[in-house]
Amino acid sequence: MEFVGIIVAVSNLEEKAVSDSRQNINQCYRDVVVQTQEKYPKGLCATLKGDAARNFDLPEGTKVRVFFEPRAYRSKTSGKWFTSCHAWRIDERRKTEAA
Repeated sequence: MEFVGIIVAVSNLEEKAVSDSRQNINQCYRDVVVQTQEKYPKGLCATLKGDAARNFDLPEGTKVRVFFEPRAYRSKTSGKWFTSCHAWRIDERRKTEAA
């Protein structure tokens, strides 16, 4: 899935230790909030992970295209369902590109 909008907020890079049955891994995350440009704008918080998070350097106010996949997961403790938005790429839109 994808959509176009303007970056309104970017979080700092966060690193978290994650362990699985085989090894301990440090993963990094960065949240990017993008708002659509419609009559009634909508905001979406997309999470970048790994190299995409490390290499992200676009400032607030930049027009971008966000490529993402929504994910649903269930909390092990409460049993409630949650939805997250995993962005696998965020590209700057050039002024010459059509909206």
